[in-house]
Amino acid sequence: MPGARSMKNGVRKDHVMLHEQILFEKLVSDTSRRFVHVPASRVDEEIEQTLQTFVESLDADRGVLYQYDLRKKELYGTHLWARTGPVRKVPEGPRIGTAQFPWVHKMLEQGEVLCIRTLEELPEEASADKESFRFFELKSGIAVPLMIGGKFLGALTLEALEEERDWPDALVKRFKVLGEILANALDRKASEEKLRRSFAEIKKL
Repeated sequence: MPGARSMKNGVRKDHVMLHEQILFEKLVSDTSRRFVHVPASRVDEEIEQTLQTFVESLDADRGVLYQYDLRKKELYGTHLWARTGPVRKVPEGPRIGTAQFPWVHKMLEQGEVLCIRTLEELPEEASADKESFRFFELKSGIAVPLMIGGKFLGALTLEALEEERDWPDALVKRFKVLGEILANALDRKASEEKLRRSFAEIKKL
């Protein structure tokens, strides 16, 4: 019966979404515990491993961590992991510039979490961003700002290149937590490196 088949499909979809949420909760929890003990020298390596884990586990296509260049007012991809397959166009490094992605850039800098399930749901003011998404073959994704004490450090993205994705709200909220974990790790790394340089300067005196 069509009605029964539809109900079964709905139950199956809910089951898959629940499984993804439970898996995501565990991944975030494990990541949080791991980064507590990661030395500054291994932060970059751990971030790339984390991107791989989340991309593979959530059946996404690419994960990127962007860091903000205050002088140039642009976001530069410093850590990236993508599934093997056809070579994809990646925004110069990759990069989120104000010319290609003005709306996305503005929203992230304001601390907004972006969940794009389909390009058609983007607002009219994001028309330039929509064209850039199409050019770089991005179907949908999540982007969370990396903030420390109200200061904008960058962004973390999870991207779908093959097909549109329905990102559940619970997953988006936990992805924001992951962004906070990685932002704190980068901030701690920067502080430790600054302290190390200071000690080196003192030894020269």
